[in-house]
Amino acid sequence: MQHDALAPHFASQFQCTKSACPESCCGNLNVFLDQDTLDLYSTHPALIPLVQAHLINEENDTGSTGKVLLNKDPETGTCPLLDTDSLCIMRRDFGEDTLPQICISYPRQTNWLGDDLLVTLSDSCPEVARLLIESPNAMDLDFKPFNLPDTMEIAAKSTDSIDPNRYHYLQSILTLLRHKEIPLELRLFIISLYSERADNIINNPTDDPDALPKLTDLFFNLVNQGYFEEQAKNLQNPDKHSLGLVLLNELRTEGVKGSLREDVRNLLLTFELGETGTFDEVHLARLNQADRRYLQPLISEHPEALENILANWLLTDLFPLREVSLNQGWLRLMLRYLLLKTLVSGTGLHQGKLAKEDLTRITYRFARSVSLSTTLQDLEALLQARGLNTIATFTHALNL
Repeated sequence: MQHDALAPHFASQFQCTKSACPESCCGNLNVFLDQDTLDLYSTHPALIPLVQAHLINEENDTGSTGKVLLNKDPETGTCPLLDTDSLCIMRRDFGEDTLPQICISYPRQTNWLGDDLLVTLSDSCPEVARLLIESPNAMDLDFKPFNLPDTMEIAAKSTDSIDPNRYHYLQSILTLLRHKEIPLELRLFIISLYSERADNIINNPTDDPDALPKLTDLFFNLVNQGYFEEQAKNLQNPDKHSLGLVLLNELRTEGVKGSLREDVRNLLLTFELGETGTFDEVHLARLNQADRRYLQPLISEHPEALENILANWLLTDLFPLREVSLNQGWLRLMLRYLLLKTLVSGTGLHQGKLAKEDLTRITYRFARSVSLSTTLQDLEALLQARGLNTIATFTHALNL
């Protein structure tokens, strides 16, 4: 079915690669059941014997029963409803109407920006990650008829009006993020400073309804004057990857689940660290070198890759419309970015080379193992406890 929708340009280019997918969603992602599907699987005489033995309840943070999901086949690690040819039994024998909503919609996600339907795609899908990295204009926004599966449920439109200041902030940081005339990490530095000031205005309203637009105009004028380049020169930090090592150490301590575990393990082996070894200046120097030798040349070849990934995270999460603190929402996005960049640089160090295919692999594995888990919240709490979850900390970690 077609919907008039706002969507990144690459979303209309997406096509499932099916058997050519390097890590199928049927094999590597949990299948959570929506209530309608769970009711069907619990009452349909032909489906009960197929499904009931595989249903498990996931406990939430309070220890009570939360979401219900299909437990993976213990021998294959894949969805238990696949046949020997890796085809979905439900789709094959009972039709698409019997599929869980997540199987129908993935990797698509829908949301509403006021009266506009917004369609985004999750970078936990390998093909989505590839398009983000290889398509320079992937995140150009289009408003046009968009094809969605006939049985896909569209997110309900909120009856609450959007705070105009928060919407203004979202538009402003998207514009700054796409300001290709200046280096990406300088853009992130500028957005960080802007977020800190904007957060104060939004959460401490004044009598001036134009306070935020005035701030935005000031920042864009300063950008055009080259003011922030001068500011960034004062923040040159030879130890910029030290925060990345803090995050990497926490990943090692807590353990990484899913397909990203292999990449983290390889990096630790390259550093010759076991479960208890300590990161030191030698590791920091090697990571700095890996950034210069492998990551920066790759980004020079694909300058929009990281920018597209960030913009997709922003549109998928829409944190400015949901977070009480814009500042903390932006810092969480920066945390995600810094950790991804650390893992990509480390992969180059381990392999002695780095290609766009490696960035693609780390991107979707990162999404599956980190972004779709509680790992980011755990890392955020760690930084908060150490007093490191600040704009100053993250701006010093940028390659300015």
